[in-house]
Amino acid sequence: MFSDKFKEARLRSGYTLEQLAEKYNRTFPNGGLNKGTLSKYENNKQEPMITTVQNLATLLDISVDYLLDNKHHKSNADTNNLEADEKELIECYKLCSNEDKEELLMLARHKALKNTIAASENKLA
Repeated sequence: MFSDKFKEARLRSGYTLEQLAEKYNRTFPNGGLNKGTLSKYENNKQEPMITTVQNLATLLDISVDYLLDNKHHKSNADTNNLEADEKELIECYKLCSNEDKEELLMLARHKALKNTIAASENKLA
């Protein structure tokens, strides 16, 4: 779902709603986005126009397919460029039960969110 993917990508990038709105409007002068509109996107209260989705994907360095939750998307990141330990992590994940995968994902999301918050706090400092 767009709202979930958008919020996840924004948090991973370390932006508050206000910071992302400001960057969007600086980068795309005719954008006119504010944090209220972005909040509506995240809370599934409003759907953005496709040009807005494209612009947000650009700012967040992700693919439009990812934001639209297309299961057959290709990430902007080339998997051939993964470090050995990243490849090993993926291979280990594939060998896990569904229950273990959920547990691993929760841990990874927790760690990523923790790092995102820390990065966001550093930007404000």
